Amino acid sequence: MQKSNSSTKVVLNKEIQKASMSYLRAKNLFFQSTFKTLQILQPKEKNPYNLS
Repeated sequence: MQKSNSSTKVVLNKEIQKASMSYLRAKNLFFQSTFKTLQILQPKEKNPYNLS
C-alpha cells in the first residue's frame, strides 16, 4: 500500500511541475507580447522604458 502511494505522489509531483512550467511559459509570453504592444503604441521619444 505504501509503495503505490509514493509512486502516485511522484507522478502527481511531475504533473504539477509540468503544469507550473507551462504556466510560467505562458505568463512570460503574455508579458512579452504585452510589452511589445506597449512599445508599438508609445512613441519612442515618450517611452521612458526604451529597452530596444
